[in-house]
Amino acid sequence: TSVFTQQNFLINDKYGFNIGLNSSYIDAKIKNPLVINPATDTRSDDYSVWLPSLQAGLLYKPSQFTTLYTNYDRSYAINTGGFADVLTWGRGNQLDPLSFRSLSILREVGVKSELIPDKLFVTFAGYRQERDTPPDNLGQIARLVVKGLESSIRFQATDRLSGGANASRTDARFTNLAYPGGFFSAAGFVADNATVFGDGNRFSALPNPGATRAPGIP
Repeated sequence: TSVFTQQNFLINDKYGFNIGLNSSYIDAKIKNPLVINPATDTRSDDYSVWLPSLQAGLLYKPSQFTTLYTNYDRSYAINTGGFADVLTWGRGNQLDPLSFRSLSILREVGVKSELIPDKLFVTFAGYRQERDTPPDNLGQIARLVVKGLESSIRFQATDRLSGGANASRTDARFTNLAYPGGFFSAAGFVADNATVFGDGNRFSALPNPGATRAPGIP
């Protein structure tokens, strides 16, 4: 169950402020559907949690055709991980609370401009995002930090013809890797070097502990 509101304000077509607030309530229950031996196979658990989120942004228009902006987002969300967004058993055959309170923080600054009104458009932005990865079987969480730059240019020649180009640079790294013994592996050990299985950092050994570049992110 979620409640969300967003409010946007623009003053004299030069200064702007927006804020979004979200609050979600999660009530999760899991139960073993196959009971052969009631003494050992009867398992069930439940977990409830509130997840708050905040989004805020500022903008400034030095001219009619140029906008400078900055955004901030701090959100908690479900992160059950695995190969599907489904409930799974955690440590001690219980639901893992870490799977229900995954923190993501995003900071972004940028500029958008029409160098030639209605003809030539350019954008440039830089961002940094930090987010929790799903917990492993020992309750350990590796944090992913992504830093990036993005730019684009577009020329609107006619109402039906336009051309453009964009360029981006992304640097993604895992931090707080808690080897050895954990189920999590930051690198895959199949041909694409991105498909990750729980190899306990054995097939594709990475520094222990510390930060390492994240595979599979362009």
